[in-house]
Amino acid sequence: MSVSRKLTPSSFDVAVLAKELSAILVNTRLNSVTNLSKTTYLLRFHASTTVIDQCQTKNQTLIDTYSKPSIIIEPGFYMHATRFDWSKAIPPTAFSNRLRTEICNMICTGVSQFYFDRVIILEFSRYNSDLKRYLIVELYGRGNLILTDEAYKVLVTQSKMPGQHVGGNYFSMHGDDRVILMDIEKLCTLDHFRQIIAKASKQKGQNASFRAALAKDFFLGGSASAIVLRAVNCKTSIKAKAVQEDEQLVIKLWKVCEGVLKCLIEAAKSSFDSLLSKGYIYFYREDELAIVDTGEGDLDDTIMTAIRVAEYHIFDIRSIYQEGALYRAEDIREYESYNKTLDEYNSFLVTARAYQNRAQLIQKAKSTIAHAQDTTEDRMASLLNSATQKRLLAECILWKATEIDYLTKQMEFLFKTGRITWNDVIAWMNCGSTDIPLLEAISSIDVVRKLVSFNISIFASDIHNMCYTDCTPFLALSKFRATEKQGILDLEASNETEDNNEQQVCGSCGDTKIVSDPTEPIVISVDVPFKGAAGTTAHIIAKTLFEAAKAAEEKCKRTLGHSSAYFDKVEKKATADIDSVMKETDAELIALQHQRSPLWFEKFHWFFSTDGYLVLSGRDAQSNELLVKKFMSSNDIFVHSEAHGAACTIVKAPRLTTTDIPQQNTVLRWVPPVQTMLEAGAFTVIHSKMWAQKVGTQSYWVYADQVSKTAPAGMYIGTGSFVIRGKRNFIPQQPLELGVALLWRYDTANVMDPASEAPPPWQVAYSDKNESIICTTEDAGQTVDESGKLLVLSTQKQKSQVTTAEQVLKDSNKDERKRLQKERQAKIRVQKQQAKIKRLISEGRLEEAESYKKMISAQRGEDSQDDTGDEGSICSSDFCCLCGILGHNKNTCTTSSMSKDYKTLFDAHISPVLATMWKSVASIPPFTYTTGDTVIHSGEVLLEEDQDGFQKHIDKGNGEQNVTSLSVSAMISTKRPAEGELPGLVVMIAPYSVVERFFGVIRIIPGDITKGKTHRLVQKMLLDDKGLELSRYEQLCIKQIPEHAIVLGIPGSMNVQSCKTKK
Repeated sequence: MSVSRKLTPSSFDVAVLAKELSAILVNTRLNSVTNLSKTTYLLRFHASTTVIDQCQTKNQTLIDTYSKPSIIIEPGFYMHATRFDWSKAIPPTAFSNRLRTEICNMICTGVSQFYFDRVIILEFSRYNSDLKRYLIVELYGRGNLILTDEAYKVLVTQSKMPGQHVGGNYFSMHGDDRVILMDIEKLCTLDHFRQIIAKASKQKGQNASFRAALAKDFFLGGSASAIVLRAVNCKTSIKAKAVQEDEQLVIKLWKVCEGVLKCLIEAAKSSFDSLLSKGYIYFYREDELAIVDTGEGDLDDTIMTAIRVAEYHIFDIRSIYQEGALYRAEDIREYESYNKTLDEYNSFLVTARAYQNRAQLIQKAKSTIAHAQDTTEDRMASLLNSATQKRLLAECILWKATEIDYLTKQMEFLFKTGRITWNDVIAWMNCGSTDIPLLEAISSIDVVRKLVSFNISIFASDIHNMCYTDCTPFLALSKFRATEKQGILDLEASNETEDNNEQQVCGSCGDTKIVSDPTEPIVISVDVPFKGAAGTTAHIIAKTLFEAAKAAEEKCKRTLGHSSAYFDKVEKKATADIDSVMKETDAELIALQHQRSPLWFEKFHWFFSTDGYLVLSGRDAQSNELLVKKFMSSNDIFVHSEAHGAACTIVKAPRLTTTDIPQQNTVLRWVPPVQTMLEAGAFTVIHSKMWAQKVGTQSYWVYADQVSKTAPAGMYIGTGSFVIRGKRNFIPQQPLELGVALLWRYDTANVMDPASEAPPPWQVAYSDKNESIICTTEDAGQTVDESGKLLVLSTQKQKSQVTTAEQVLKDSNKDERKRLQKERQAKIRVQKQQAKIKRLISEGRLEEAESYKKMISAQRGEDSQDDTGDEGSICSSDFCCLCGILGHNKNTCTTSSMSKDYKTLFDAHISPVLATMWKSVASIPPFTYTTGDTVIHSGEVLLEEDQDGFQKHIDKGNGEQNVTSLSVSAMISTKRPAEGELPGLVVMIAPYSVVERFFGVIRIIPGDITKGKTHRLVQKMLLDDKGLELSRYEQLCIKQIPEHAIVLGIPGSMNVQSCKTKK
């Protein structure tokens, strides 16, 4: 396929994105700015808690998506909402720190596209304040991020660009070439299409390309322009001049281009009337890609899908191209939101780029082995060929020894008698004529080495007498000797002589095919060395050649041995390089996981006991207070220890049936299983100072009604401290051991009725015990015994200071106070200047006073010019953050579909998407988007979501039992994901006795390793354990485990031990 991956959005893409982001971000507060890389930023927003509480939908994922949106930005490439877990971050850059200072904790009051350019502007402000900041995202070229004040004066930029400078007005620097969607719609005519082609045909270079002209003048972008060309089977590199010369091609291209433009304009217009717009991702077929084999076997479906990703659009290509299929139906994915489309597409790109980088490095290491092997084979073949040629030449010399010795003696006689010299031989070689017939047998000479080469002829009879059946070796020897002679010819030998020799050899050799009887004699050149006037005999020359052939064969054997060692060394190094590449790129080869809604108990330390009961423990004094006051019901068990810093732990009681309701004047007591209490006691002691001291101690448990915040007379109970009255049940000392286990979260599709008499929703599937729930009853008067059994317990030290209302108000008005301070400083500066002028006048220094006045006036003029911009003056009210057009503001906007309901949304502090779920705003917004309640249930392990904060609804008058309003949203199981299943990974850190029989558990005990290293150690041990036989999906999930999921569950310094693999 001729199309490459789409990397940058078009103006139509930006129009749809800006509209969706406006519906998601308006009236949300910016929480944080994080650097994922030096040029990639993650902005986290959140909506008001009051707004979230009034949302009617039961789909927690839907609420989390739009109440806590995250926006990922890479200038020049993309900007969209993301639901993936970007856990990796780098230290913040200076630009990020400036953004945190300027716009963090501010409200996003508008998102718009600047005209029809690839620029998105976000407006930030505070309620009941005139302070504003604008974050401008440029998605064209190299891209840039720009922060301006309320007058659009540039405060800071991510990177320096020509024409953009700090202190200037952004709109003045941006240029005046501005169009809107209506202007594009008016240009959709055949005449304008012809004008574009004619204009591009006169250009040179890239501007002469038809695709570039179409992408620029119609704002299609490169990918959509390529679709137009592919639809008519044209190359994407075709020049505009070639298109202009073919009238039929012009008509075909215009028909397809018109269809693409209509689809894009219709999609852009429909986004103005609805909150979310559909998007489409297109994939290559597997046979269209040349995938490099990394030696890891078959690729995982997730990685293969990521490699196949091609492009994304806001329209369905099949609606335009009817004659043939550019993409198969199974290679197209449709999404209900365009932000989700880009989010999925870019997540695919992350995985695809990581695999391609990995494959290239592995291929480079493998090529080293292939190169070493080829070099070895070529060297050995060269040595063997040389030995064969020398041995055959020696045999020929021995066969023609009489002729060679005769020629040698004749040369000796001529040299000795002085009839010729070496210069005479050179002269004969140069002119080609002489009176001495002997010199005609000479093919070449080497004056430096004193070598004379004689041509000897090998006839067919000679070949048969030498016991050879064909002449092929002799023909090869003749050609080899002729080629060898080209390197030893004397520098004074003429090219003509060389050509004649070459022609003679070639003519005598002919073709090198097997010929038993050559029709012409084969000419072979023999080198005869001369020492002075004496020549070497043929037998000595043959002996020398035989010895050289034998040496070449021996060298070949040595080369084989050395080459084998060298090859093994190269192969070992290449294998080590491949292993190193695999390890180095293993962390990068990830499949981003969607952010899952955290379960309500994950804010605490938690685990499921061996009997299947949920055990919760606080992380600090505040969470201890929250756990006891908000999440402990009347039948739960409270566990604590006298160890310093011990956490408050509760064991959630099962849901009791109607048969367990006690009689009047009695209290129902749930009797917890012994094993569960041992594990809960160990959990309490582990999260105390005893872990650092490596010494265990006992703990105790009481019922919930024995725990109170009512202090005795004269005593104060602080945060995280409680009063325990009555009998305490002590738990024996347990070993200080933790286990890290991997559980899998399966999102379910059923809802359990909280009023039903079903088993407790937090009983988990790995519990093998099916014991019945044991309960006892006590008289109401015996439930509390205050005589001598009162204990005031204090939990961990508070980690944060309590902020007063005055401090909160002071922090919220920080920007206002800075502005007022600047105004006071300006007034003081003016007063000092006026006082100085008066003093100069009173002293009679009028010229100095006049000069000082001019200097002050010049400074005020520059300040005024800086305030309004160097190139012009544009008021903050002249730009509308709803439609992105200059000339009016959001209060007077009539072009945006959100304008008439903006004030209502702004007063309600709610985003348009959340307004569709809000029961208090029934009349807005008038968009064609409905959420609907999603019913969720499960069939195995059930976990409860905290919808109403575990508030106790007790009707004391009727004596009804506490009922917690919960909804079941997921199940957790130890069942490993099967093929095709994509559950989320949940890390459970529990006492080792709970998880010791699990599959692939990491054991943690007190030690000397800082707990910050636990995350990488656990990941490495799990990924390196071959006995686990992890699937590709499990490996990807383990790589994505966030650091806090493990580190926060470790109480202090530790040692890590891998456990025996249990299947």
